[in-house]
Order: sequence, then C-alpha cells, then structure tokens
Amino acid sequence: PSATVSVGNEPVRLTTFGVSRRFFEVLGVRPVVGREFTDGENAPGGGNAVMVSYAFWRDQMGQRTPLDTIRVGGSEVPIVGVLPRDFVQPAALIGSDVEFWLHLDPNERRYTDRRRRDLKVLARVESGAQISRVRRDLSAAQRLVAAEHPAANAVPGGGSLGAGINSLHDATVGTAPRPVLVFL
Repeated sequence: PSATVSVGNEPVRLTTFGVSRRFFEVLGVRPVVGREFTDGENAPGGGNAVMVSYAFWRDQMGQRTPLDTIRVGGSEVPIVGVLPRDFVQPAALIGSDVEFWLHLDPNERRYTDRRRRDLKVLARVESGAQISRVRRDLSAAQRLVAAEHPAANAVPGGGSLGAGINSLHDATVGTAPRPVLVFL
C-alpha cells in the first residue's frame, strides 16, 4: 500500500506497511534515532505512531532531531523512530522500498474481521525448535480456530483455510550455498 504524507508543507507519496508492536524486535532491528513502538500504542485506542526509513529521515527531514510529526491523510502522527541505514526489510514478506511503517492497532475493526485474507505473521521460533513440530502445532491451532469460526474459514468451492510456516531465511536467501555480492 501507499499513502500521501507530509512533513512540513510538501506532500510525498510513500510505500507504507503496517506492523505490530514487536515487528522490528522479531527482526532484531533497533532504531538508530528514537524508539520502537510501545505497548501503550499497541493497546486499544493507543494511538498511531510511525517509524521511517533512514533515507526518508535524511532526504525528507534533513536528519532533524527531535523527531517530528507527519501528516497522514488528515491526521498528525508522531514519528517515533528511524530505522538503520542498512535495514533491509524482508521482501518475501512485505515487498521492497518501504519507507514508512505505520503501527497497527490490532483491535481496529479491519484487523479483527475474520474474513480478511491479507494479514501476514512474522514470528521468531525458539532456538532449537524443529520446524516440523512448529508446523504441527500451528496446524493444530488453526484447526481449533476453524472449528470455532467455520464460516470465516470457509473457502468458496469447499474446503477451509490452512496455516503454514516458512523460514524467512529460505524465502529470502533460498538454497544459495553462500552469500553473493552484486555490484552494479
């Protein structure tokens, strides 16, 4: 998705992505300026907040601190953090060129609608956990949810939704035996 945002008087069209409270923590990423999203922002009605890319902070904000607000639609939203210059978002999950990460309110109606099919989950598996065991546990949990909410899990033409797990490393790097540097 994208949004038109303004810092000062200049509207800019940005690629955006909504994330939950611990998204960057799961990825092991800490902001270079500011802070991460807070638990309070993750609470019902906790308010919006955004984190911006280093390039956006440099090019659109002139590396200004303290961080300011940004106008998204008709609302002023606080910029709470700047991601590291070398942060590379997981393209397999969210695509590329995201400059603006908006905090999601998990209790907002559009995120509690069980008919939505576009939400993705990123999680860190406990060290030493076997992926096959995690797949079984996730499938068991999904079957319980499907039994509780059969209409929301129905697929046109029969059947129901499923759950799966993939390694972010495998989805982004694949089976390459070692890293490859590409110079353009």
